[in-house]
Amino acid sequence: MSKFWKVSIYNTYKEYGGPEEGGWYYTAGHAVKFLPRKFSSRQAALAYCKKISHRVDSATVKEFNIPNVRNSYSMFKTYIWFKGSGPKELPVPYYC
Repeated sequence: MSKFWKVSIYNTYKEYGGPEEGGWYYTAGHAVKFLPRKFSSRQAALAYCKKISHRVDSATVKEFNIPNVRNSYSMFKTYIWFKGSGPKELPVPYYC
């Protein structure tokens, strides 16, 4: 079985988790595009993410044909994942 890395693009935004311990937020969102390209190493996948970052950063919701999020802080981000691990799941809670 061959091993490879994949890249996915997510529409991400911050959600308020609660007032405990001074308040906390988590990253929520959903995948908008799974890129078909495969990479033989994590470094190659990261280099590709860097190469396409300007296009991902400037993308709009119209380009991915998705509705606007009701949150004012919304952005597209790339995530890499290893074959077998599946794309990274969101939301990801964390304390500030």
